Amino acid sequence: MAPRKRPEPRSIDIETEVDGEKFRGYYTVDRGLVRVRLDGAGSKTTQVGGLPAEVVAEMLLGELALLLISTRRPRPSEPRRE
Repeated sequence: MAPRKRPEPRSIDIETEVDGEKFRGYYTVDRGLVRVRLDGAGSKTTQVGGLPAEVVAEMLLGELALLLISTRRPRPSEPRRE
């Protein structure tokens, strides 16, 4: 008898707002881990812990959104030295 194949975790859409901008991603929960993906920023994974998975996913999405924002902002140039 062949071993059972585990079903793929279900993707759940999630949305957050950071600095007035909305970000949409998705998350999965599998074996006690929450994985959040945001296009352009990659993904983050952590253990569920004592919080509901949705709360953990919202926190991770916020972190990914901040990462994406920081990569789009121009860095201040160094002062000119004369």
